[in-house]
Amino acid sequence: MLKKSYLTLLTSFVFALNVWADSTWKNSFALGQKEEWYGSEEAIRIAENVLLYQCNSGGWPKNIEMQDSISEEWKQIVLNAKDQPSCFDNGATTTEMRFLAKVYKHIPDSRYIEAFNRALDCILEAQSLCGSGWPQYWPARGGGSYSDFITFNDNLVVNILKMLRDVVNNSGDFDSITNAETRRISQECFDKGLQCILDCQIKNDQGELTVWCAQHDPTTLLPAVARNYEMPSYSGGESADILTFLMSIKNPSEAIINAVESGVKWFDENVLEDKAIEKFTNEAGEDDVRMIDAPGKRIWARFTQIDGEIGRRTYEALFQYLEQYGSTRSYTINGKTVQYRDVDNARNSYDATRGNHPIYCPKNQNAGCSYRFAYNFNDSEPIIDKNGAELPTSLNTYDRTSYSFASNFGDKIYPAYEKWKQTSHNTKPDTSTPFGWGTCSSPEGKQYQLSGGCWQSLPTITTLYASGSDDRQAILDAISFYDIVLLDGSKGDFIISKTMPLHDLKNKSILGLNNARLCTQWYITPELKQKMIDAKLDTLPDDRDGGVLSNGKSIYDASEFYTRQMLIDYTGDPEETYRKSGIFSLNTTNENIIIRNLTFVGPGSLDVSGNDLISNYGGTHVWIDHCEFIDGMDGNLDSGKREGSDQYVTYSWNKFRYTERSFVHAFSNGVGWDRGYLQYITYAYNIWGEGCQHRMPQADHVKMHLLNNYYNCPDDSICIFINGPSETLIEGCYAEEGMNNIFLPGGQEDMFYVTRYNIGFGDYDYAKNTDRKIEMPYSYYLMESSGIPAILSEEKGAGATLSAEDFNLPKEQNTIAYLIGKDETFAAGTTIKRPNISLTFSEEGGADFYNSVAYMADSIFTHYTPGNGVNGDKSGGTFYTLRPELDGTITIAVKHNLKKPLYIQEDGVALPDYNGITFDETHSDKYRITFEAKGGSTYKIYCTGSKLGFYGFIYEKKEATDISDVQIVRQHFTPGIYTIDGKKILTPGKGLHIIDGKKVLWK
Repeated sequence: MLKKSYLTLLTSFVFALNVWADSTWKNSFALGQKEEWYGSEEAIRIAENVLLYQCNSGGWPKNIEMQDSISEEWKQIVLNAKDQPSCFDNGATTTEMRFLAKVYKHIPDSRYIEAFNRALDCILEAQSLCGSGWPQYWPARGGGSYSDFITFNDNLVVNILKMLRDVVNNSGDFDSITNAETRRISQECFDKGLQCILDCQIKNDQGELTVWCAQHDPTTLLPAVARNYEMPSYSGGESADILTFLMSIKNPSEAIINAVESGVKWFDENVLEDKAIEKFTNEAGEDDVRMIDAPGKRIWARFTQIDGEIGRRTYEALFQYLEQYGSTRSYTINGKTVQYRDVDNARNSYDATRGNHPIYCPKNQNAGCSYRFAYNFNDSEPIIDKNGAELPTSLNTYDRTSYSFASNFGDKIYPAYEKWKQTSHNTKPDTSTPFGWGTCSSPEGKQYQLSGGCWQSLPTITTLYASGSDDRQAILDAISFYDIVLLDGSKGDFIISKTMPLHDLKNKSILGLNNARLCTQWYITPELKQKMIDAKLDTLPDDRDGGVLSNGKSIYDASEFYTRQMLIDYTGDPEETYRKSGIFSLNTTNENIIIRNLTFVGPGSLDVSGNDLISNYGGTHVWIDHCEFIDGMDGNLDSGKREGSDQYVTYSWNKFRYTERSFVHAFSNGVGWDRGYLQYITYAYNIWGEGCQHRMPQADHVKMHLLNNYYNCPDDSICIFINGPSETLIEGCYAEEGMNNIFLPGGQEDMFYVTRYNIGFGDYDYAKNTDRKIEMPYSYYLMESSGIPAILSEEKGAGATLSAEDFNLPKEQNTIAYLIGKDETFAAGTTIKRPNISLTFSEEGGADFYNSVAYMADSIFTHYTPGNGVNGDKSGGTFYTLRPELDGTITIAVKHNLKKPLYIQEDGVALPDYNGITFDETHSDKYRITFEAKGGSTYKIYCTGSKLGFYGFIYEKKEATDISDVQIVRQHFTPGIYTIDGKKILTPGKGLHIIDGKKVLWK
């Protein structure tokens, strides 16, 4: 009885949560927290819940809110229902395994490993008896349940394979909780599951591969039935997800390539062209949908009838299944009771001539309707059978609005397919994801999730445009505040007055759009260069004949001494600010940083010990990709000097060059330098071009991989120069004729190298100085060396050649929520950032806050934080400040003393409806407030002379327009009048302007 109660209560529990049910634990809560949270007391409490819910078979039930508190009564119900089967559907089991792995990284409780391994055993056992795929539940339910079939529905098989792949790669969350044997077993399991996908792909009568069904029989692998309206079929929805997964597999086999090409072809041939699904109100006044003609639009059916001999066998198997397990249903009409068998319903409605036609099966389970084939999406006249019963020939309103029988399923595969085509036929590696040493966290290749600003489920994003003057502070502010910063070059070059230090930053992406260029403010003019040439500064030696500059600094060698003294005299700046003419500088406090698709333009090369365009002096897990570096003063991109720990970086698809602006010291890339630690660095698919003289790279104290790079700078001095202690693998690189000293190994005993598959390397085309095996522990794509010049120089080759579509940015959410959680604490000045809005607690510094309290305002707002009162002139502090960037609606919930006045101010002026309002005791002390908000305005909420409890906010952005889409916080403005693109003016004309930091439509 208790087991039955458990299922009943669980079902009631899930449906009571309504829209929050499936989304909260699986879709956001379990895996969407900040990394440090998984070591918190709250995480430990929830991990105990996860352990409690684990079934005896090793997995977990689905749709359970594991984070919710559990009463003793409920705990007993769960304990008595441990024999319920484990579920793999809706992300169940894999989500809990990933969660335990995250917690174990911080809290090494052996019970988490034990639970993880039990779940893995469950996955292995279920696979061994399900045709190498997985059913919905394990152990099998038996009795003909469709849940025992191989289940591609809801991404079940794909979710398990993705988790196994992460285990095998020892990536991210699994690096602590697994071992070599676990990874070996997981690899075997993954390989079998992948083969199951390939084996289940349906072949037509011509022997051509097509797509998949949502379920397949584990013995025959034939397409199989599920619910009474989910017939065996070509499945548009599930097949799109399977194809997307197959395209994510690196170095695909010929079988995978064929599977993808065939699947995409099927989608091409079975699209419903010029059709769309439209919402409307039907004659009964109900919300409904219908299929309409829509030129230029396209959709696909969820279920398409299988044709030919394979179709005959599939549907005959369906009829046999229903004969054995189907129901008999009674129906009374005109006082007469008649019986309908499911198998008869299916046989009588099945039309073998409708191969490759969409199937729209009614969800109605009444007699004569269950398992009935229908072929019309929109309403059509029913059939009256011999008993006088109306049998549907189409979907009805409920069917259409409660299930996606047709949708844009195929649209997701085409962008992925276009990228995949570049890599699947051995022409070009995947350019969309990081790889190499930057994705490792140990010399053995332990995986690190290098995700940059996409480290959390809902990263904050902003876009900057050039202001026409110094953009340095605006860029620094944006990088500090946002996870992802897009630098848009459509309004001109960004001007940088001096190097921007990126310190104490983690999990950031800095991306370029529309040919974005970051240019140093100071540069070598033709006049200055001629002065230096006339003074013969380029002929002075680098020796000990330096001196003391007029600013009192001692300089070691003659070349640098005389050059710097001339520049002090020329600029009139004894502080030598010009030497800080770089772009970014990273130090040891930076981690998980991505910089892509930007052009960096320096002042020209000078031997003055100045700044590089990018100096990565300690940043680890850094990926700099598809950038162009021009005319760095001391170098284009240098890295190293991470004292106390190793450094892991990848520099890929970049272009390095110097122009006529440069003077001397065109030394591109220095790496390593210091003893006591190593830098692990990958240079892959880069071009060293025009004007580069040396350091391509020069390195010591490294384990370095030079992969498929292109050297095209004839008349260089020394190209690759490696000192010890180091290990370097140089493979698949191409050097043009005229290169000098393409590779110059140092003479140290602890300098080891292996070169292979290179072209133009002379004696070093295929050489080594060691018998030790120098290999990289990560996966990578080695292109044919002869094709390197063409591939790296093509439209999407090395340099800033990407577009916005190449970034895979997360979709922007229209509704943003922040809800106070259990036991959260805040201090005055705390700022909570969400996309396009921020919340600050008492930024004026006068308030004290207490731990959050559980006291429901409604089903959404459940916890609040109280703060001390604000006196009449607000000198005691402002409690809560909201700053939306875009127009929209803000909903908050508050709890306060009903006799004290409540205020909401917009830019210092109280909103009319909330200007010192009070309530009597007949009102609740907790309630929602909803008000319209203007983008760029500041909203302060406080209660005079009393505590004010705050539950959080829900922010619904309005649809973007030319005006509301302007985000003035993207730029750093001083008071004054600006055009909308940030240019300061004296008098506004007609149109939209920014005046003293506010948007104004000037008429």
